Amino acid sequence: MEELCFGYANDIKVPEIVVIVMLIGLFITPFVTNEKEDINLKQKIWFILIFLGLTLLILTGLYLTWSPVGYEVIAGVQGRYFIPAIILILLCLINKNKKVEYKNIELKYFVTFLVLNIIPIMQIIERI
Repeated sequence: MEELCFGYANDIKVPEIVVIVMLIGLFITPFVTNEKEDINLKQKIWFILIFLGLTLLILTGLYLTWSPVGYEVIAGVQGRYFIPAIILILLCLINKNKKVEYKNIELKYFVTFLVLNIIPIMQIIERI
């Protein structure tokens, strides 16, 4: 019998290795990109303030929507809500002077993530 996530028949369980490699790729991207411009300190401060504001708004919205009044835990929090905010923090890590140089890094990233996305797509096709 097939294991279902959270009891829903439409959930697709993505292998953990796919998630781990995607997260590693996401967090090393600022260090291997071929950006010619640098982000100055003022822009980085703005990105951090916007990140904190977005996080506060997301948590407030979830608290008001899903949590009972006075509840100590914010219900309904999922990591996917913070993906746009995390991109701002990753932009703060970009430093054109501290890069690891790779040839054809864009092509390598494209092929790696294309292959990683084929696995969940195949799982979805199997369910149809």
